[in-house]
Amino acid sequence: MEIKALMAEHGGVFVTYPTPSNHTHIICNHLTAAKVKQFERSRAPKPVVRADWITDSIEAGRLLPGLILSGNWPKGPTPNPRAADRTIFHVDLDCFFASAIEADHPIFRGKPLAISHSNNRGTAEVSSANYEARKYGIRAGMMMATAKSLCPDLIVAPYNFDRYQQISEEAYREMMRCSSCVQPLSCDEAFMDVTGLGEPSALAESLRAAILKATACTVSVGIGPNLLLARLATKRAKPDGQHRMDEGDVMATVAGLALGDLPGVGWATAKRLEELGISSVVELQTWSKERLQASLGEKTGRALWEAVRGIDRRQVIPVAPRRSLGAEVNWGVRLDGQADAERFVLQLANEVWARLEATGLRGRCLTLKIKKRREGEGEPMKFLGCGICDNLSRSLTFARAPESAAALHEAACELLRGINCPPTEIRGIGLNVGDGGRVDRAVGGV
Repeated sequence: MEIKALMAEHGGVFVTYPTPSNHTHIICNHLTAAKVKQFERSRAPKPVVRADWITDSIEAGRLLPGLILSGNWPKGPTPNPRAADRTIFHVDLDCFFASAIEADHPIFRGKPLAISHSNNRGTAEVSSANYEARKYGIRAGMMMATAKSLCPDLIVAPYNFDRYQQISEEAYREMMRCSSCVQPLSCDEAFMDVTGLGEPSALAESLRAAILKATACTVSVGIGPNLLLARLATKRAKPDGQHRMDEGDVMATVAGLALGDLPGVGWATAKRLEELGISSVVELQTWSKERLQASLGEKTGRALWEAVRGIDRRQVIPVAPRRSLGAEVNWGVRLDGQADAERFVLQLANEVWARLEATGLRGRCLTLKIKKRREGEGEPMKFLGCGICDNLSRSLTFARAPESAAALHEAACELLRGINCPPTEIRGIGLNVGDGGRVDRAVGGV
């Protein structure tokens, strides 16, 4: 925000989504190898400058030179993924939804508190519980009736999404002040690369104090040489603390993880590991790299062999421009017929269009997603929940990006008819607009 204000004050314009013709310089403190290659291939590469170039230019009264990326631009050394001098933070606000309520209502502190959309309906789910509530065994996803039986004095507060957004923005503002390399994971969780920015423990303590002062919410910070170990360190840091993962603890700490907690282990890989008779990280650690590569493929085998030894080659990737936009409803969807379904899709199309207008985005690819009640499944335990469903989807590509909610609605209804799912079996509907990995700015956008 300070950079934008300085640029505006001195006649400049800050462009969030650059095109070849709407900007003159690129401001960044970290440049990935992929970006270097992209700029090298550019016919008219832009000068690349750090943020302090702006203040230096203002002080000098002229635009100072920037770095032009060309084919013979020297590349820096590739960081060693196990190097001790690489420092990653995993930042996690403690019990975020509950902490936000406690920040506004300190009287709730020290008392069991849960967040849910309903205080008295037994099938409502607990979204978040503070540590006092967790002492009673209350966890996120638990039915409210169960939570109340465990703790009759449980205080239940409703959602306050406007407040969550405000606190989240304040927390991220403090993270960005600490480092320009921040990768958001959710509204209350992020990775940060703070390599070379100061003594890690002191930096984490300063960041936690700054976020607490700005939001009245506590935060835990895990410190490690890579993303995996930083995240593991956070588990030891909670609540309201910080922990630095020593490499001597790696094998034992990773051994306590579930297979699904390892980076790159999704449903398909987990199923393949089960077929191989591997049910735990401890068992996986006994396999050689060559044996894993022979069974899972060279890339996946190497990645898993490294992960169970605490090696994580992923980089902290700062937030990228939005590539798609959509809206989805998976609760309370009960439709009477085709006309009712198309009216519901109209409401979704209007919401998606409003979001497109608000962000200035456009896209040519429209995807309709349907949750269809699985055959043989009755009503779910959660009142009006989607229950166990099969996920269906269909997409189409426009010749030109649609320019109205009506155009979105018409195309979405065409996709809905193509899926051929009985409306009474639908338990969730979503609409997404993208452009095959790229979303264009609308004419007139900032």
